[in-house]
Amino acid sequence: MAEVLLSASVDFIIHKVASVANENISLLSGFNDDLQRLRRSIPIIQSLLLDSERQQPEKETTKHWLKKLEEIAYDADNALDELNYANLRHQIEVRNQLMGKVRYFFSLSNPIIFRLKMGRKVKNINMNMNLINDEANKFGLNRLGSADTSPSVSRVPSSRIETDSTIDGKVRVRQNEAREVVRVVTRPTNEVLSTYAIVGMAGLGKTTLAQLIYNDLIIESHFDSRIWVFVGENFDVTRILHLILESLTQKENEVRSRDALIKMVKRELQVKRYLLVLDDVWNEFPPLWDDFMASLIGINPMSGNWIIVTTRSQRIASLVTSHPCPPLEKLSDDDCWSILKVKAFANGVVPSKEMETIGKKVAQKCQGLPFAASLVGGILRGKGVEEWHSIQESFSNEVFEKNMALQLLGLSFNQLPSPSLKKCFAYCSIFAKGSEIEREQVVQLWMAEGYLEPNKGTDMEDMGNKFFNLLLQSSLFQDVKKDVYNNVTCCKMHDLVHEVLCQVSSSETKRMDETALDDIPQVHHLALNSCKVERSKTIEEKAKYVRTLFLKGIAYDKTFQVFRSLHVLNLDGAGIEALPISIGVLLHLRLVDVSHTKVKVLPDSVCRLYNLQTLRTTGCDSLKRLPNKMRNLISLRHLHYYKDENVKMPLQIGKLTSLRTLEFFNVCPERGRGIEELGSLKNLGGKLEIRNLEHVNSKEEAKRADLSGKRNIRELEFLWKWNYDWEIDNNIGGDILEGLQPHPNLKILTIKNFMDEFPPWVRRIASLGFDNVVQIKFLGCKRCREIPSLGQLPNLQYLELNGFDNVTHIGPSFYFTNNHSESNSSGNDYHGRTLYPALKSLTIEDMPNLLEWMEARVMSTVTAADFQVAVFPNLKELTINRCPQLNSAPSHFPRLKQLSMSSIESGLLLERICGNMLTTLKDVEIRLVHELTSIPHQMLYNNRSLASLTISSCHSLEHIAENLTCCSPCLRKLEIINCEKLTMLPEGLYSLQSLENLIISQCPNLTSLPSIHEEVEAFTCLRRLNISHCDGLTVVPSKILCYCKNLGFLAVSQCANLISFPVEELQQLGCLTTLFIYRCPRLTSLPKGLGCLTKLRELWYGPFSDGVEFDAFQASLHGLEQLQSLYYVELCGWLHWNSIPYQLQHLTAMKELYIHGFGVEALPDWFRYFRSLVYIGFFNCQKLQRLPPKEVMQCLTHLVDLTIDDCPLLGERCTRRSTTDSEFHKISNIERIYINQKKLDH
Repeated sequence: MAEVLLSASVDFIIHKVASVANENISLLSGFNDDLQRLRRSIPIIQSLLLDSERQQPEKETTKHWLKKLEEIAYDADNALDELNYANLRHQIEVRNQLMGKVRYFFSLSNPIIFRLKMGRKVKNINMNMNLINDEANKFGLNRLGSADTSPSVSRVPSSRIETDSTIDGKVRVRQNEAREVVRVVTRPTNEVLSTYAIVGMAGLGKTTLAQLIYNDLIIESHFDSRIWVFVGENFDVTRILHLILESLTQKENEVRSRDALIKMVKRELQVKRYLLVLDDVWNEFPPLWDDFMASLIGINPMSGNWIIVTTRSQRIASLVTSHPCPPLEKLSDDDCWSILKVKAFANGVVPSKEMETIGKKVAQKCQGLPFAASLVGGILRGKGVEEWHSIQESFSNEVFEKNMALQLLGLSFNQLPSPSLKKCFAYCSIFAKGSEIEREQVVQLWMAEGYLEPNKGTDMEDMGNKFFNLLLQSSLFQDVKKDVYNNVTCCKMHDLVHEVLCQVSSSETKRMDETALDDIPQVHHLALNSCKVERSKTIEEKAKYVRTLFLKGIAYDKTFQVFRSLHVLNLDGAGIEALPISIGVLLHLRLVDVSHTKVKVLPDSVCRLYNLQTLRTTGCDSLKRLPNKMRNLISLRHLHYYKDENVKMPLQIGKLTSLRTLEFFNVCPERGRGIEELGSLKNLGGKLEIRNLEHVNSKEEAKRADLSGKRNIRELEFLWKWNYDWEIDNNIGGDILEGLQPHPNLKILTIKNFMDEFPPWVRRIASLGFDNVVQIKFLGCKRCREIPSLGQLPNLQYLELNGFDNVTHIGPSFYFTNNHSESNSSGNDYHGRTLYPALKSLTIEDMPNLLEWMEARVMSTVTAADFQVAVFPNLKELTINRCPQLNSAPSHFPRLKQLSMSSIESGLLLERICGNMLTTLKDVEIRLVHELTSIPHQMLYNNRSLASLTISSCHSLEHIAENLTCCSPCLRKLEIINCEKLTMLPEGLYSLQSLENLIISQCPNLTSLPSIHEEVEAFTCLRRLNISHCDGLTVVPSKILCYCKNLGFLAVSQCANLISFPVEELQQLGCLTTLFIYRCPRLTSLPKGLGCLTKLRELWYGPFSDGVEFDAFQASLHGLEQLQSLYYVELCGWLHWNSIPYQLQHLTAMKELYIHGFGVEALPDWFRYFRSLVYIGFFNCQKLQRLPPKEVMQCLTHLVDLTIDDCPLLGERCTRRSTTDSEFHKISNIERIYINQKKLDH
């Protein structure tokens, strides 16, 4: 395969040179004859190349000849590129009128020297071409007819190009294995964190099985959070925690401290049951795994968390889990055939019996490996019977069976239909194993390397996307992610594909850690973590071949002086704050990426990179502006640069007529920064935000942007400044928006802070051909009096209506156009067509004057059944927030699953929506519905799948329901928070057998909980119980904890009048990991049996009634010293207690300790045992004066954070440094010290 890659590489570059040489980019006096000779020599070389491909390319003589030819071709490509650069510079100088009289061809400082230099280069290339021709004759290579000298490099048969829809066939294999793992990880367990290993050889489908489990609906409903992390060979605990945090928050962060990461992950997961998949684990070193598990154990106290590990090693499987995890079996031949069939045929239907016979025989050769079956299907795709026979024969030899992975990839590679596509695939070895390959980025990289040349009617980006699709169809790419349009946005390579690809492309591409440049091999693509640059002839000779450089370290001036042939400079995530000025000498550069760096400014020399096609600055927060002469980058096609509305655009950005990607445009009244600059950018596509539209003065000016002619824009946002004084412009906003009418190909539309009535194209968008629209947001349109008609948009899935201050009614116009309703004035406004047929999510927010949301009127002949599907047939999420006067809404939501409602006065709205027809709810949130006195019984009794109910800040709520006995059997979460008038909870509360999370908080008039009948086994599934801030509550009934065998979190806190709590039941809670019995100052019954809570990790305890003596308090902690799992302790006492419990000294694994309100004067010497302590704090200890002796404090080697708050004596002594009673010398080595909430400088 390596030889095939070399041959493809030479074929590609020769075609590219032929393409450029055939273009009349210059006819320079002095070497026109040499250029003509170069053109004539290329067909001869191409015909010799055809013969070399027919011979065995692995012959050493042929490989040597191909390698020399490749070097000559690259030299020719660089020389012709210099000519192209000179031509581009000439164009810019003419355009900018830099000289009064433009010289012939270019105006360099010394054109004669340039001509001589280029003449010598072309003569040398011709001479080398003649030598390579002679050498070919010696090797016995012959000319084979005429070679194709077409200027198109990317020769892909159009019949092979298929859309994304063909690459996502579903194959039902590994279903039984997936069901078994789902059963294991969802069954009840007392373990806080368990591990399951999927182990098997490469290509067996471990990751695929993990994905099946991860995406299973049972898993999705069972776990609150799901996390996927690719680990690979680098098992660095801090790195993995960082990836976990990014997976949870779905955003990047720069936190690298392990302690900080653990705290942030804990904040995300502390009340959530989670599933973590660690994909492709190679670490066999037990201490590393133990370190990782120790970091995770304290993050979440709930039981039932799981880790699934995929690995090739049985030893690793034994290391990470004690559960029996049988190795993954190979697939049956039938399963291999089912995979092959779906991959080979777009619809999975085999067109002939003969093909099916061949296919099943080939499937038998796949050795039960789904990876192999998938690759074979990709190889067979689009081929006829004869080719199937041929491929079957190639699978029949013994060599294939021994080296199947390599042979299959070789076949897949050979089947790629053009040298440029082969180059594109081989280039992907530059990416790290397991990394996501972003579609847009990889296409831009291919383009920068010159692998993409447009055919007629197809530009480079289109060709790159077709290549990407072909690699997906060939199963060389996999694990895709899709956007809202269902387009693939990124993918991965199977680790076997990556491993083999790295081997065979090692002569072209190399990934290395820190190295000196004289150690680098002679390659074209290089990825380095860092490099030390010392110029020498040897280094320069090697570096001149490098065309792609991925660099994570610092970029020195010398770096660019050495790598003079670079087409791609990728500094994404590099530790740099500035780009050297010398970047301007890299005249071949097509792509520069400074994303996620701290670069503050780009040097002006960047504007001399006339070949630059892509500039990426994503996540480059320090970069505040672009250079002034950006308009000179006339080859620029993609500008990834995103800033706020206060940033000025580069002057005359409209000169960049090749631009396809422009993420935003800030309109400015200055000349050269107005909206008319967009008019000449005919090729813009993707997403575009147009901001500061208050600076557009007329409809005619808006039309100059020519948005209606930009057919490739898919996502468009129109934004005005929220605080702009619209009175100044005499309400011309509607005219301006009229002039900005986009092309009907639009898919996402956002209009924000628009302060006029909508123009006709917005009001009638459903009748103007905008059938592709999937998402609309109207935000802050305060003066609009009517919602546009959107009901007949066939593909609208997401709709957000926010800030319509003047809208009082949502009526007929919301469902269909005014023209339609006028033609049916009799009231029969709808017949035969579904309204909002595809809508999944609807949000209505911040409409202070909205009174009524009307039903869609239907014809009297429509039956009730038809009525249910006539409007919103697919709506799953409905959110209504801050519409205080709204008291009516439709009741036809046949598939509604999530309902969120807040800041509304009337309770009638909830009752209207949750009428008798609504039966599909799963998740309900009701907040700040002020006049709601009870929950509609239909909502509780009709929605049998209701799993989560949150009621918060409903201040008139007096009761929830008469009885919950007939409520949803699926209810898992019930939260009742801040309901002032609620005095009791409903009967049947304990019959909710699926309930896992119960929170009752800030209900001051709640006086009691329902009593528990003898025969009732209460809360058998409960995992989290929180009763807090309920000052009217005096008694928590006995038996409430009797059956809570799975309870992991228990909080009874800040209930001012609580007297009795079933403390004797605590010792039965074997799964408890977090316990709050906290700030209940009248509680006289003290817990017993804390020592039985062997899994307890966090404890908040006290104060109890001030009548409780210290000895009784200390006795209640009996057995605490046995809990070596305890890492967090917070104790509250009374000022008349002059000691702290002795049991603390035995908690040697404790990491955090906080002491509140004790009357102790000096801390005991046994603090020396807290060698694991990281954080310690003292609060309201009025008598505390002294810390332990210095030698004791120095034993706390892990202590980094000390807090002293409202401890006046100790605080003063720690602040003073020179007095005899100073305590500062004991703590001076602690990293962070806070006294009365101020950080102490030291």
